[in-house]
Amino acid sequence: MTTQQVYTSLINGTAGADIAAADRGLLYGDGFFTTVRVVQGQPDLWPLHVERLQTCARAVFGWAALPKSVLTLIEQELSTVTEGHQECGARITLTRGVGGRGYAPPESNADTVTRMVTAFAYPAVYSDWQRHGVKTELAAFYLGSQHPRLAGLKTLNRLEQVMLKQELAQRDTDELIVLDASGAIAEATAGNVFWRQGDTWYTPELAQTGVHGVVRQALLTKYPQIQRVNAQVNALRTADEAFVCNALMGQVSIRSLDGKALPTVRNYKNEAPFTLAGLSPC
Repeated sequence: MTTQQVYTSLINGTAGADIAAADRGLLYGDGFFTTVRVVQGQPDLWPLHVERLQTCARAVFGWAALPKSVLTLIEQELSTVTEGHQECGARITLTRGVGGRGYAPPESNADTVTRMVTAFAYPAVYSDWQRHGVKTELAAFYLGSQHPRLAGLKTLNRLEQVMLKQELAQRDTDELIVLDASGAIAEATAGNVFWRQGDTWYTPELAQTGVHGVVRQALLTKYPQIQRVNAQVNALRTADEAFVCNALMGQVSIRSLDGKALPTVRNYKNEAPFTLAGLSPC
């Protein structure tokens, strides 16, 4: 496994700064993040990333909204770390900062949070996956249920995903399809899942688990006729086609699941962004 190449990282706007040992993001996962694809200085799906940050700020920090001053700093720092790179990824992380006693949080505001904005090399394998699809297997590890206030959010509590990536590293496959505790399809190790049967497209409902990804949101907005379901894995095994998506890699076809080939594999490198075969936008 290769290590991700980091280009530039700013902590509260400063390069080379350190995270405090008492930062609540480190101690308790008290924060949230989003990961963005940036092309020629332009962040893809930026309004949806901002919406995610706003939703997380309300749910985790209890703010009415992400302060405009914080968002302005994030946008400036994102521009700084990605400057000079034709295509790269960037991670934006906000923690509650330092303070409080034990789990009890301090009252947080724009001046007390910790901002981390990091640019990194775009994974080269994604271009190949977009053209040829990915081989997948069913994960042994499954996702537990989350509290309704946190379901779908990209908080810093990612231990389940770490366990899944650890499992993936031990398997001879590109990706894993992950179930929830009830046995329903949830997501991949780092992306959402969609599949087609006949003329109908489906995606997991994710009411109590998983991450509501920004590409998933873009597709659901563009195609409201997509069915959100709690489906068993056989629905994916018998699908006419399927794909995994996230903000960095876009859409990549699922070529096979547990050795069984799916009938249709698309070259998403040549497809218009956010395209679903057989559907017209509403």
